[in-house]
Amino acid sequence: MKSGRLPLLLATVLFAGWMGWLAYLVISMKATLPPGATRPVVLSRPQFLVSNLDVIAEVPAYDRDPVEVTVREVHWPKEKQNLVGKKINVSRLPECRDDWVAPGEYILALMPLGETGYQVVRVPQSPGFPSGRPRIYPVTPQTRRQLQEVRKPEG
Repeated sequence: MKSGRLPLLLATVLFAGWMGWLAYLVISMKATLPPGATRPVVLSRPQFLVSNLDVIAEVPAYDRDPVEVTVREVHWPKEKQNLVGKKINVSRLPECRDDWVAPGEYILALMPLGETGYQVVRVPQSPGFPSGRPRIYPVTPQTRRQLQEVRKPEG
């Protein structure tokens, strides 16, 4: 019986040491993040590859569908620069409630919705990610950089 206690004690000490090391890593990582930082926002490239209009728009608080937003910048296509400063109706924004933080500027991947305006494009289904819900993205330096990296054909 005494011979079995030494391996158990050794395993317990190693396990406690490992848990302590992991706790140290978590605490030291949190200390390096800026206050209020969360996981980084990553744009869904497939969503932008199927969209017809990519804009940065001022999205107000909303309680109905469609929502009137103000276009601040047109990223793609360049021919739609005439929309800058104009208000457009956007559907499916209430479905993006998990992405909406507060009124402000958001990156929107849109497609036409008849004569009435636009709708937020759903993320195309891909293996392992079956949700396909529409997404919007808060404007940050990181999300702007990601938007610039999305290459779409001109025209």
